[in-house]
Amino acid sequence: GVTYEASSGFAPTAIDSSGNLSVDNLDVEGYIDSAKISLEDIEAGMFDFADVEIFLLDYLTPSNARLILRRGRIGMVSTGDTDVKMEIRGMMQHLQQDFGEVYAKTCRAVLGDARCGVVMAAYTFNGAVTSVASRINFLTNLAQGDGFFTYGKLTWLTGRNEGLSVDVRSYYAKTIALLLNSPYPIQTGDTFTIAAGCARTSEMCKDRFNNMVNFRGEPHVPGEDFAYAYAIRGTSHVTTI
Repeated sequence: GVTYEASSGFAPTAIDSSGNLSVDNLDVEGYIDSAKISLEDIEAGMFDFADVEIFLLDYLTPSNARLILRRGRIGMVSTGDTDVKMEIRGMMQHLQQDFGEVYAKTCRAVLGDARCGVVMAAYTFNGAVTSVASRINFLTNLAQGDGFFTYGKLTWLTGRNEGLSVDVRSYYAKTIALLLNSPYPIQTGDTFTIAAGCARTSEMCKDRFNNMVNFRGEPHVPGEDFAYAYAIRGTSHVTTI
């Protein structure tokens, strides 16, 4: 059920494995000469964290069993005009991830998720591009006040970027600045939905969303500066008994 396509191939680094649970990384570099993998799709993140399987196969009898050399996921990606270099991270990469949470002044929930509890339908709006400055800056017909969509999420409904979701870096005077360049050109008239942003501070949680009951941070816990500071008479570092 797998279709194989002849191509110029790729140049991998050495493929080796270890038995000490360390992460085995592999870099592959090759030319972008397939209609199924384009530079624009790579820059759009279509292959981010994609599963990869490298194996040997008898091309004269492809129905024979394969010899699997490596499984993993795509990590860092760098591209040129006609070439691409991808890092393939081994399966042990999952064991290197940090789990659990630490104290922080900012909220650890994601706006609108189950822990946050905010119903995003009330904070999501439709908009359209009225003029374009670049792939990252454009003017809209939105009517909300400055900063309302800063740190929000924009999802394209039409245009070449249709279906892609991007983070909003700032929103001022109806102008949106995206966190990263759009993979495809933005055109006047492109439509989108955009959700309000949250700086994850207790002040914003209270004032904008009235949701302090679900705030997942510790804004009143002293930080490292407080813990390492010297005790000085007349300051908050002195406790009266």
